[in-house]
Amino acid sequence: MPSWRERIQAGDGDARKASCWAQCAVGEQHALMPEVVVYTQLCTGQRCGVCGTSHGGPEDGPLYEAGVTFWEALELGDLVGAEMCLDAIEDRVLQLKRESRCG
Repeated sequence: MPSWRERIQAGDGDARKASCWAQCAVGEQHALMPEVVVYTQLCTGQRCGVCGTSHGGPEDGPLYEAGVTFWEALELGDLVGAEMCLDAIEDRVLQLKRESRCG
């Protein structure tokens, strides 16, 4: 599956694909570095309405907000804004990675 950056550069900004924390740009980072991009767990028995798995969203507030803003940009068809959000998401993940190594 292409990365979100590749999708956006190809003009694919389908917001439905980003409406699930497991499939969004933050989820992409979570899959690469689950020890850095930590997700909360949903209450027992709950499943995501999009992917059907039991997951929450990112615990980190700034990362959560960047993910929401990414989805909103896609909803508006703003691929430039979505790409800027990708930059913010990746920057925050790098910051969290540095902090996890120092802590």
